[in-house]
Amino acid sequence: MLGRAFLRRHAVLVVVALLGSLPCWNVSRAASGQRKPSPEPTYRSPVDVAIQPDGGLALTANETSGTVSLIDLANRRVAKEIPIGKRPTAVAFDRSGNRAAITCRYQDEVVILGVPRLRVLARISTPNQPYDVVWLDEHRLAVSCTGKDEAVAIVDLDSGQVEHVITVPQNPKALLLLSDRRTLAVACDCYDITREIALIDLRSLKVTARIQINPASNLAGLCEVAPNVLVATHLVPKPFVPLTQVRQGWVNNNALSVVFLDRNPPSVVTLYLDDVHRYFANPAGIALSRDGKYLSIACAGVDEVILLDAPALVRLARKLSGEDPGGGLRLQAVRPLRRGIVPVGRNPRSVALAGEMLVVANRLSDSVHLVRLDSAAKPAEIRLGNTETITQLRRGEILFNSASICFQRQFSCASCHPEGHTTGLSWDLEDDGLGIIKNIKSFRGISGTAPFRWQGEAAEVGANECGPTVALAMRGSPLSDEDLNALEAFVLSIEPPPNPYRRPDGTLTEQAERGKRLFEGKAGCIKCHNGPRFTNGKRRDVGTGIGRREPLTLPNGRTIYPSQFDVPRLVGVWDSPPYLHDGRAKTIRDVLTTFNPEDKHGNCADLSPAELEDLIAYVLSL
Repeated sequence: MLGRAFLRRHAVLVVVALLGSLPCWNVSRAASGQRKPSPEPTYRSPVDVAIQPDGGLALTANETSGTVSLIDLANRRVAKEIPIGKRPTAVAFDRSGNRAAITCRYQDEVVILGVPRLRVLARISTPNQPYDVVWLDEHRLAVSCTGKDEAVAIVDLDSGQVEHVITVPQNPKALLLLSDRRTLAVACDCYDITREIALIDLRSLKVTARIQINPASNLAGLCEVAPNVLVATHLVPKPFVPLTQVRQGWVNNNALSVVFLDRNPPSVVTLYLDDVHRYFANPAGIALSRDGKYLSIACAGVDEVILLDAPALVRLARKLSGEDPGGGLRLQAVRPLRRGIVPVGRNPRSVALAGEMLVVANRLSDSVHLVRLDSAAKPAEIRLGNTETITQLRRGEILFNSASICFQRQFSCASCHPEGHTTGLSWDLEDDGLGIIKNIKSFRGISGTAPFRWQGEAAEVGANECGPTVALAMRGSPLSDEDLNALEAFVLSIEPPPNPYRRPDGTLTEQAERGKRLFEGKAGCIKCHNGPRFTNGKRRDVGTGIGRREPLTLPNGRTIYPSQFDVPRLVGVWDSPPYLHDGRAKTIRDVLTTFNPEDKHGNCADLSPAELEDLIAYVLSL
């Protein structure tokens, strides 16, 4: 039980954490007295953690290093680390604890390891971008695949093959096997204002329900807190409210939704995690204590884990469901249910339980924290690697994922650009005139594509994009040049994932080759979309409306007119719907046809249906 000593201890720790600052670069002095940078570190970036059923060992999936770390929890040390593949994202033990499954997102594989030796037992190909994994039984896995295929794959371990592929809503991520062991819940972080939880009947292998959470974005964690009662963590964005409302807390709230599956249809009650003057940005991983009393939520943007009274949460949600379904959408809605706020490492993304001990994976601290739920003891930290040296790139990544740069820690850059990408939402930014919405652009692959923003207003990412965004849109304090340079370095380093529309060796398909000839010839796309990133860095009027109410004169003397837009890069465009400046086009086909009535956006009216398909295939392959 969490007593007063626990609360006093962690109240003090919270204050200390808030008074601290982001780490600086570690430097060493040469014998001559000159300062020189430390050697480039190898970062792990643990993005997920799983606990062996007997609670003795933990495994982390280390996203940056492409490794897994085996942690001896009793002795608080890393027992072993091995390379596993490109971008490991999730890890799960089987019921015996002798095997673990790891998804390797950027090489379309799930890897089976023997534990504790960490011997690779199998590598199994999956559909594009395997994200999360759960064991259905000793012979089968379920894997969410969030790339081109957008499906859940059922993997047969005896044959080493995918035996079923179940199509689900867009961008499936977190998986949860319910206690009945017959139902699989899938968190689908769709590129829209509505996110969904899909329920799959594991006997028929069909989607039996699609439960909508609206408004929502960044749908992250799933947990069953009682039979037929789920909790999901996410944001509540209000993209139709001008960003002038940040100080009123009306832009991005951090929340959880309680889903009652015993209702027909299932009912959803959303509750804010935030207080009036304190926010819990970017809620991510979630776990229930073994006795069912405490719900732990990793808040990745504020480097904290919050502990909630789980039974009281369910009671409150049931009451609101019957009396006031929107009653949870108020600041301080769950404050009476909080039983602790625990400062941990930077960017906690995953939590798991080992008996009465909570294990927290801190992605940007390269560490795990061990938090005793039955004691007021200070959390213990186990480092996975070199966490002392902070490079410029890493500092930029820390700033990008931290809500400390926003007013009252309401949200971070990653709230709108998760993983440096996009939520797919469109917002009303004040700098171009209220009432004009702009879709959130992905940062993947933007290096070498200046100018930036939809109308090319920003010559540089740091000073002209990140700086104004933090000071104006986020209402934060102005960043130093050092911080702006670090943010710019990180943003420009983000690359798109491998393109699944190409052959395994990276070459074009025959259809895409035909589309390339049309792109460079009959359709005329190459006139604007050229160069290594397929943009000429100029502005064009393609008949899609206006991006601002008045002309804007830049410092270099050039003028941006309301209907001119920067020619967007096409590298990685397959993975960044919706399209056009206001997100009106859901597909590339819509861009070329529905919203191209005057052929200003490519000469597509004269293309045959087959030629149009070829052109689309090529654009998706870029």
